[in-house]
Amino acid sequence: MAYKVHNPYKEAQIMELNFMGINEHRKISFSAGEILLTITPLVLAGIAVATSFLPELSFMAECVNIGATGDVCHIAMQ
Repeated sequence: MAYKVHNPYKEAQIMELNFMGINEHRKISFSAGEILLTITPLVLAGIAVATSFLPELSFMAECVNIGATGDVCHIAMQ
């Protein structure tokens, strides 16, 4: 009496079957919640760093009055 096993993969080799499992495992998908949860702290940290530098930023304007052509100004950020 022979024991018969149903094989849905027919002539596939064991290596091919393993690769099929690997390909299924490698499919990576991120949900919107995961992306939002990851990006939110980065954005908040960027805002915190930017607000710490903004009070120190100022513009310096040096103007020279030239009679015929008007004022010539040089504007720099400090």
